[in-house]
Amino acid sequence: MELEKSRHIQIVLYFVRLARIITSEELASLTKASTRTIKSDIAQINDVLKEKGAEIISRRSEGYQLQIIAEETFGQYRKQLEVIGAYTNTEQEFSYFLRVSAILRELLSSNDYINIDELAERMFLSRSTVKQDLIKVREFLASYFLQLESKPGYGLRIVGEERHFRMAMIAAYGINVATLERSIHQQQYRSQMESEDYPEIRQLLLRVLRESHYSIKDNASQGLSRYLLAMRSRIRLGYGHIHFSKQERMELQQFEIQGKVTEKLFSGLKAFEGFDVSDDEKAFVTMYLVAYHDYEGAEITENTMKFMFHDIKKIYYEASEFIKTTLGLADNFTRTREQLFYNISRIVIRNHFKMLPYNTLSISRMYETVQKNLVAVNLASYLASYLEERLFCQLSTKDILYLARYFDELLDQIEFDYQPQRLMTVSGIGKNYSQILIDRIQRQFKKRILSNTAMELYQIRPLTKQDVDLIVLDNLAFAYRYDLPHVAVENKDCSGLQEALKMGFLIDQECEEIAAMTKIYHSYEFQSREDCFRIMSYKYGVDELSVSEMIRLFKRHEKRVSYGRYGFAVLLADYRFVQRNCFEIYELKSPLIWSEDFSVDYVMFLSADFFANLKLMKSFSCLIMALAEEENWIERLLKEDRQEVIRSAILSQVQLND
Repeated sequence: MELEKSRHIQIVLYFVRLARIITSEELASLTKASTRTIKSDIAQINDVLKEKGAEIISRRSEGYQLQIIAEETFGQYRKQLEVIGAYTNTEQEFSYFLRVSAILRELLSSNDYINIDELAERMFLSRSTVKQDLIKVREFLASYFLQLESKPGYGLRIVGEERHFRMAMIAAYGINVATLERSIHQQQYRSQMESEDYPEIRQLLLRVLRESHYSIKDNASQGLSRYLLAMRSRIRLGYGHIHFSKQERMELQQFEIQGKVTEKLFSGLKAFEGFDVSDDEKAFVTMYLVAYHDYEGAEITENTMKFMFHDIKKIYYEASEFIKTTLGLADNFTRTREQLFYNISRIVIRNHFKMLPYNTLSISRMYETVQKNLVAVNLASYLASYLEERLFCQLSTKDILYLARYFDELLDQIEFDYQPQRLMTVSGIGKNYSQILIDRIQRQFKKRILSNTAMELYQIRPLTKQDVDLIVLDNLAFAYRYDLPHVAVENKDCSGLQEALKMGFLIDQECEEIAAMTKIYHSYEFQSREDCFRIMSYKYGVDELSVSEMIRLFKRHEKRVSYGRYGFAVLLADYRFVQRNCFEIYELKSPLIWSEDFSVDYVMFLSADFFANLKLMKSFSCLIMALAEEENWIERLLKEDRQEVIRSAILSQVQLND
């Protein structure tokens, strides 16, 4: 018997670390559970601990204390728990990433069959838990063209081409996640992926890339360095070699620049035993360099991309047309067009070389800010679906977030109209200082200001809102003397003025439209997220075909991209299937479990004719980002003047750029 709940493991490790009497209230606070739950937990924990040489005993009126009965037996079990503790999350059961990656490492590092019971024992998990995780393992392997073969009486093993084995091993290593040192019984995997040569190999690779003026991102260079270690180890172990077809060899020979980098790299690697490899092994490194080059827009040419350039250009033009006609966005900006071209190139190249896995184990933190713009993420999902159907591939969450960053910047290019503001500036020191303040303000916010006049305090008193838009003070102490909109610029800090000047943005029409289409339902109940998809689709779909397509898209996107943030989920429907503007907010009677580690208190459904009003799309993007950043915006939207709250939320996200 083993402890499986992360809460139980957390409790035992807490007793080990503190080595004192602990109250049930303290344990409840630690685990965010009730004291009644803690009492039940202690009984379940003791069922396991008694077999492991320890027991948690109750001290009347004091609390609980860990009593060690067999020091050596419990000592061994404690070490296991400390390892498992690294795999747990206090908010949920075992972390998906760590648990699945650990199972993958076990399976990828061996050509032999592994029995499920043996695997469960190695992982310190139950057989049922491992079987459930194998669903995710199979999904991951499929995206690397590998299969999990099951043979009665033998167990499980992975089958597929050697090149895909190695790429899957790199992904399972978790390049940007330092967890390997805490892994469980993975000596084989370690021996294939780790070596004291790693620092020298990576330094050699970086030097060759630098001397060749060839750039790949930092995580890609780490991945290639690990790949070289896996290549050497697996060849030594007799696990297999990489073999290319005649057509593939001819294609790779066209990439002379990458071929020269590869030759230079392997010339340096001869200093390390075991790097004298076949031409096909070298050719794969050439392929890796082509697929993972950090291309600038100007570098993607017929000369650099060879036979793929025609396809890249064709897909790029088709994607641009899709963005314009279907999504209703006109991209007239060079910077964003280059970014889209790079993203399309990256997808086309990696898809051609079968190096475009759709199931990844981790996502870089750099995309966290992009994920907040749920409109950009949803637009990216629609474009991703188009590219998938066009290229007969599947894109990962990371690929979609690359596209989302493009849409995030494209939405940022849409500008609201602005009415320059009439300012009057007052200083307690006198008009001369007011003029100095005016000069500073003018330099920073020139095009946002229609006029700015230095005035004495007594001159402000008779003015009305028809005479002035904003009073600027050098000290808020004067504010009590009048009721006009005012802001202080103290100690050269103009941040308050920057926020106040946002009043000049002309978004009344957009706020009025959003307020008019907003409906709020209180104490609503959905049974599941699929229930949300079905109800919304049948409520707004124009015909049976639209309903079916909406449900399909919702399910498909939700599997890859999480729209929910800070207690809500957004369903953005394609206007083609809905044909009406609507923004509905469902305040749920009780939290709805949206995924393994996320529940929602609000579900939002959005559809609008953005093609007819790009500024409306910009407004919704800002509104939803505000709702995602602070929960109080949702509460305000439910209770206060709707149009005013929408305006304030949008302005909180708009950047006042000059």
